[in-house]
Amino acid sequence: MPKKLAIFTLSPSTRSTREISRISAHAMNAPLAHTAELWASLSEDDGILLGAFQRASEIEKSATPIFRRASGGPATRVSRGTIHLALALEHPAALTPCDAPRLVNRYVRPLLRALSTFGEKTPYFGRDWVSAQHRPVAWVGFAHDASSKRALFEAVIGVNAPWSLDRNRASFLGKSEITLREANGHAIETSDVADAIASAYASAFEGERV
Repeated sequence: MPKKLAIFTLSPSTRSTREISRISAHAMNAPLAHTAELWASLSEDDGILLGAFQRASEIEKSATPIFRRASGGPATRVSRGTIHLALALEHPAALTPCDAPRLVNRYVRPLLRALSTFGEKTPYFGRDWVSAQHRPVAWVGFAHDASSKRALFEAVIGVNAPWSLDRNRASFLGKSEITLREANGHAIETSDVADAIASAYASAFEGERV
């Protein structure tokens, strides 16, 4: 019997911002070969991912290439030292009992376990970011199409580089951004974090790497 969750990583799992943007779009618009597909990508260049409902004019002009992702929320930065995560789902309850409003709450859990294995606990308090030392270490968001039922859980994790464009965002509650490396106080290989994330989702949902 085929696994419900297919996990797509490369060796190394390095992709350009353009490719990452395409993966995000694929999650909502292209046929899925499996009930769910997890894409964990290390960025090989610097880029900006606009939220689905953002206008490019909402961010400051930059020489950094700008692309779009399928999920809502703020623009995020991807660069060497960050990880992009896309979990594409045929419907919100594809892997666990869930409805659209609880997509992040349900599907962030393996990510939290994976990041916590590096030492510092990384809880999620219901905002659009994961916390390390009570500071934002990763952005999380979702997309859902009511007509097709397709859903997406998406994240950008700051392992050795920050992910936020606006460090004064109201949702940060006055807290400054932190990288996973800073939070744990020792060197961390971005590829090791990507592997830990893939393993955590495989364990949680009986996933198989393909």
